[in-house]
Amino acid sequence: MNRVVLKVLFGSAVVATLCGASPAPTASAPPQWRQDLGPAFGATVCAGEVAGKPFAAWAAQAYDAQIEGHVVASRSGHAVALDQLGTRARSLAALRYMAGYSFGLCEGGQRGWIAVVPAPKPLVLGQEQVALPVLELERLCSSYRVDFAARDGGAAGGLRSVVINSGIVSVKGMGDGVLSLSCQPRTPRWQGPVLWYLAPVGQGPEMAPPDAESFAVSSAASALVPWLQRLRAKQGLVPLASSDQLSEAAANLVADASLVHNRQLLQRAAAAAKVNDILLLGEDRVRAHDVASMAWLLWNSPRHRQLLLNNDANVIGLASRAIDDDQLAVIVVGKGQALNTSVGTSVKAGESKIAK
Repeated sequence: MNRVVLKVLFGSAVVATLCGASPAPTASAPPQWRQDLGPAFGATVCAGEVAGKPFAAWAAQAYDAQIEGHVVASRSGHAVALDQLGTRARSLAALRYMAGYSFGLCEGGQRGWIAVVPAPKPLVLGQEQVALPVLELERLCSSYRVDFAARDGGAAGGLRSVVINSGIVSVKGMGDGVLSLSCQPRTPRWQGPVLWYLAPVGQGPEMAPPDAESFAVSSAASALVPWLQRLRAKQGLVPLASSDQLSEAAANLVADASLVHNRQLLQRAAAAAKVNDILLLGEDRVRAHDVASMAWLLWNSPRHRQLLLNNDANVIGLASRAIDDDQLAVIVVGKGQALNTSVGTSVKAGESKIAK
């Protein structure tokens, strides 16, 4: 079978321990078949719509993040066998350190689809509450947390952590926006936090990211940082000065084409930054077909937005690369000592010291 379509959503890591730690012992288990990701979800994969922004997946009641979907076809031209699709999906999930997978046939039966997701069970989204798969979270995560990003951004970026009560999150009166759940995997130990779910609350997020007037350009390096500077200015935050040290770190990190955060590589980057009196605050990784979709993902993932609007941040490094028809961008944010972060030294369009 040939791979026809490959699309991935996004990942974010902050150099900090996640909240909500569970005491359960480490346990490994094979990926689970997510039978809830049924025909409606499969149709979005077959149409190539599980990419960039999750609106199509949400319409199919799939609230998983970091979805990787493939459309496959038999080399012989015959109909695709379901057992082969299942085997392929399960193997891909193990390869990507994903806990869930699904598969099925596209309309007509000549092609099939497979998908892998971080979570072994679905998020149950109701009108007034969200039910978390607590047993799976305690088994697979050393810690986990739920966060909310308001649609309008408002004061403090419209961000807040959310209380979990016996596996239930109340969304009544929360307002419009996006809810996320992040898991720090127990294994492998080098892996950083993984975004399991991203779900709309109320009217959900806007279709387009805020302040997107400059996204006619195609390069992430020339558009994302100036966009971020405008967002920070609206929040009354200092602009981010370009850092050669963090640009070098981003260039090293973007060599890995995946969305997995490697804590070992981040620890090395943090140690190198510390030599230059920079405290590494975190890394965002985002992959999409266009810069506007990248910005949407960064803004509407609460943990992404939290890092980009970090009140202590004053330096930044960014590197990007083309992967198939997509772009992958790695953004590294830090706090430098005694830096002049006036507008004159901030990163501007056409002036950024971006590692290539």
